[in-house]
Amino acid sequence: MSKQLIFDQVSEELDRQLVKWGVQDHPCFDPLLTSPTAVKRNVWYEMPTEERAKFLCQLAEKKGNLSWTHILVEEVAEAIAEPDESKRRVELIQCIAVLVSWIESIDRRLDKQVDDTLPI
Repeated sequence: MSKQLIFDQVSEELDRQLVKWGVQDHPCFDPLLTSPTAVKRNVWYEMPTEERAKFLCQLAEKKGNLSWTHILVEEVAEAIAEPDESKRRVELIQCIAVLVSWIESIDRRLDKQVDDTLPI
C-alpha cells in the first residue's frame, strides 16, 4: 500500500471519531499532574522514562531483536517527557511517522504472503 492510502485511511478514521465524539480538546496530561517532572509523568502513565526507553531500544538493537514496539515506546516516552509543547508536537509527529512505517512494514509482509500463495 502507498503512504497516501494509509493517510486516507487515517483521515477516514479521524472523520469517524469526529462524528462519534465531536471535536475534542483534552489537556496533554491529567490535570492532577499540574507541574510534575518528566519522570513523574512517564511513571504516572506507566511508561518507561525517556532514558529507559532509549536504553531498551538500543539494547534490543544490539541483541538483534529490535521491534516496532521498542521504537514506538521510545518515541511516546519522549513525547510524554517533553515539557515544551512545540517540541512535544515534533515528538508526536515522529510517533505518527513510526506508526506509518510500522503499517507499511505490515503491508509488505501481507503483500509477500499473497505473492507466496499465488500459483506460478
